[in-house]
Amino acid sequence: EQIVETATKLIEAIKENNDAKKAFVRNQGIIPILEILEFTDNVAVIHTLLQLINHLIESNNQYKEIVCMMNSLPTILKFGGSEYTRDIRVEVAYFVGHICQTSTFTLQLFIACGGLQVLVKFIDLNFDENKDLIKLSIECILVIYEMKTLDEGDLSRILARFGLLERLVLTFDNLNTDDDPNSVKYLHKCADIFLKFSMGNEKVKEKLCSDEVTGILVAILKTLPISVMDKILKVFQNIATEPVVLNKLENIGLVSTLVNLISDYKTSDYSDMLSTIMKTLYSLCKMNSGRLEQAALAGVIPCLKRIISNDDRLKKIAVQILCNMVNASKTTRRMLWNAGGPAIFIELLNDSVYRSKVLDSISIWLNSKDEGIEDILSEQGNIQKLVSIFKDADKTEFEQIVNSIGSMIGTSVKLCRQLCDSQEFIGELIDRLGVNIPTAGKKIRQECDNPSSTVRKEVLEILQNILCNHSNPKELISHHDLYPIIVQIVHEAQSDDLVIIEEIASKIMEWN
Repeated sequence: EQIVETATKLIEAIKENNDAKKAFVRNQGIIPILEILEFTDNVAVIHTLLQLINHLIESNNQYKEIVCMMNSLPTILKFGGSEYTRDIRVEVAYFVGHICQTSTFTLQLFIACGGLQVLVKFIDLNFDENKDLIKLSIECILVIYEMKTLDEGDLSRILARFGLLERLVLTFDNLNTDDDPNSVKYLHKCADIFLKFSMGNEKVKEKLCSDEVTGILVAILKTLPISVMDKILKVFQNIATEPVVLNKLENIGLVSTLVNLISDYKTSDYSDMLSTIMKTLYSLCKMNSGRLEQAALAGVIPCLKRIISNDDRLKKIAVQILCNMVNASKTTRRMLWNAGGPAIFIELLNDSVYRSKVLDSISIWLNSKDEGIEDILSEQGNIQKLVSIFKDADKTEFEQIVNSIGSMIGTSVKLCRQLCDSQEFIGELIDRLGVNIPTAGKKIRQECDNPSSTVRKEVLEILQNILCNHSNPKELISHHDLYPIIVQIVHEAQSDDLVIIEEIASKIMEWN
């Protein structure tokens, strides 16, 4: 009681007289206070002495540094745990708030003396009774990130080890349902901390992806204010770039959640958020047939069609996901078919940006032997489109598309036979071999000149398929004066030791 009485009188004295505060600190009056705190378990004494320390350091950064250098932090911080009364914890929190806002020096001392663990303890599981402690801790954690006393990745890893994420996500959920208007501000701050974690290394992202954390974030995502939801979606975008966590994100239902959001937020007002959603979905579904099938079953294909038609900014991602659907499974192809997928792909062939990718997908679809796709491609208008693409491609584009077109011709006898009847296609095919015959008096175009050995091999294979399916291959060879061209290719292949090209060209000569 005497200690409490004396400390209370000191508090009153330093409140009234700043010189008394100065004298007390300079005469090292803080040392006996710390000595008492080290050994006492009297709640009233602890509370009053902590109050005294807070009054001493209030509004004076120099005194805060002096108190820290007296090795006060371990003694004071130990009272921050939930085993102590709320009054005591509030005083510790008040002290921590001062120290974190003072200087890099005090912040370094605070971290070195176990301050991060105390901040995690302040994110109390009893939200209603400890809102002030929780909010102060959130503020201090963000200050530590901003002051860059520690590398952000290291800081995230330490905080994760102390269990911050599990506590923070429960606080986040409580803030989301709290009636206090100020809660939205702290929802944003929590989201900012999650964002910091989402930019950490693989271990940090794995910790963030536990069911206890991201499972809750996904569950409450649609109930968040739009501006906060946008931040949490960026969290998912960041962690979805880490391959080791993708199965965990799938297991908490993120794929269907994202598809539903694409459907819900389709207007231009949400274009930035939609961009985040689409990038995340692409990362999740890339090269994974199971997740692509989930997305299709959740209704993503009509959403992708809408984006391709109306949103140039996100068109590329939408086309990539749609093309990946072809290779995913029979289920995704059936759903693509029902949504008019072949017509979408044929329309996309008009755009050179997507042509190579789309032709590759059409080739894969044709090779799957799904009923109907061959008939659509063999329609006269679509045959002419393929011929025009083949003929109009510059050298670079031709290198990108020739394999897909060759694969389509090799897969579909029906398609091949129709191209056999196109003199325009066969003439272009021969030009693309890139052989000049001086006696013929014809010089090939620049885009056909000097093709790579890979391109020449692909074109020869197409020509071989055409001859195999042509009604009169000898007449074709004669009509296009093809024999001397093939002879020259054989000679060049022998000279350059291009065995495969020599082999294919030799087989074509046998048709003569």
